[in-house]
Amino acid sequence: MAERGLDAHLVVERGATGTGSFRLDLRLHVAPGETVALLGPNGAGKTTALRALAGLEALSGGQIALNGEILDRPGTRVGRTRAARSESHIDGPPVNNPDTGVRQSSPDAFEQGALKHDEAKRRSNREGIGSSGIRGSSREGAPGQGTGDARSDRWVPPEARRIGVVFQDYLLFPHLTAIDNVAFGPRRRGQGRAESRALAAEWLDRVGLAEFGKRRPKQLSGGQAQRVALARALATDPALLLLDEPLAALDARTRLDTRAELHRHLAGHSGPAIVVTHDPVDALMLADRLVVIENGRAVQEGDAESVTARPRTDYIARLVGLNLYRGKAEGHQIVVGSSTRTASGSATGSGSRSDAASAEPVGEGGAAASPEGPVVLVASDPLEGPAFAAFPPSAVALYPERPDGSPRNTWRATVSGVHRHGDNLRVQLDGPLKAAADVTPAAAAHLRLEPGREVWATVKASEIRTYPA
Repeated sequence: MAERGLDAHLVVERGATGTGSFRLDLRLHVAPGETVALLGPNGAGKTTALRALAGLEALSGGQIALNGEILDRPGTRVGRTRAARSESHIDGPPVNNPDTGVRQSSPDAFEQGALKHDEAKRRSNREGIGSSGIRGSSREGAPGQGTGDARSDRWVPPEARRIGVVFQDYLLFPHLTAIDNVAFGPRRRGQGRAESRALAAEWLDRVGLAEFGKRRPKQLSGGQAQRVALARALATDPALLLLDEPLAALDARTRLDTRAELHRHLAGHSGPAIVVTHDPVDALMLADRLVVIENGRAVQEGDAESVTARPRTDYIARLVGLNLYRGKAEGHQIVVGSSTRTASGSATGSGSRSDAASAEPVGEGGAAASPEGPVVLVASDPLEGPAFAAFPPSAVALYPERPDGSPRNTWRATVSGVHRHGDNLRVQLDGPLKAAADVTPAAAAHLRLEPGREVWATVKASEIRTYPA
């Protein structure tokens, strides 16, 4: 029995450009009914992954399987280059593919012409006609590509994939009403006009827009347009739902309401769903599982609790607001420098000053090699070997003078920046540990915190979380 859900190994390579080369190498498995968030910084490869799944970016390697059907699998002997196949198009003005929600070429921007054109494309695919200039053809072992390789080339074009895509800029047909935008997908899949409009009306009602069916996109707010785009994608009963930054273009209030609405519909979707975002709140609220991508690769994945509790990279630590350090654990101590210093100021080796070290950040505040020696943090839980140490900015206490008689980690620091963070102030510290500390405005005034001010920082051992690297 074929495995249900999405099983993909996405390999996309791009040659050297003005900003350098890029390689995406990402494995994804998303079960039916599961929502996965692809989270990462700009340029990490999130949208490239989504475009590859939708059929808008040709794979260089790997494959995409949806409910057991191969959608994209580049063979090793392909007569026509994958890049050329990905870029081929039909002459004509661009319109939106109502199933994928993305722009593609069509000779007619109006509904009837586009419907006839899509039907002609489907006929050409079924009959194996390759001269129409369609964006790729669905084929296996096509003539001229070589048949000696068991992994023959397989390509299903975007319009033939049961995939719905919602992009942040909606991409609705500007000349169609909301109900006709939603009905367009079912119509091009062969349903009659009346049946399609009835289904569209049902979906508009589900997203709370039953009274907006006759409005055109320019008459809708951003949140309303995004819900129409979601209804359009879901009306085709997609086997896979893809959402690319679905809330990024909305204002704060609309974003809050639309996020709740989107969460409800994702929970009711029976197929796999992928949400691409750089917003950790969207990821945590919408997804069952997080996959964090950096530089084209997954660096961490798991449920929200495991990822936020144990970040493994600088990017994740910043997202969840933790000071993160990497080093070597020896019992209750974790050495994050290169010599013999402790963060409390006591030296485990020879001749280092307790208040002088320079460290490079690994997380929001971090320490790596120090020209003055290492820093040793003391934690409550013992551990051995390569490890991470993390603590929140709220765990850092600041003093004008070194506190006496305290078992806490203590070091001298210099304030490098102060900015508002919610009701408190976030203080950036340089020193043996580059760290962030949260203090109240009253405490900041009392300590006269400003760039260049020297203070003493402390963290309790019980506040430091350690885990294997």
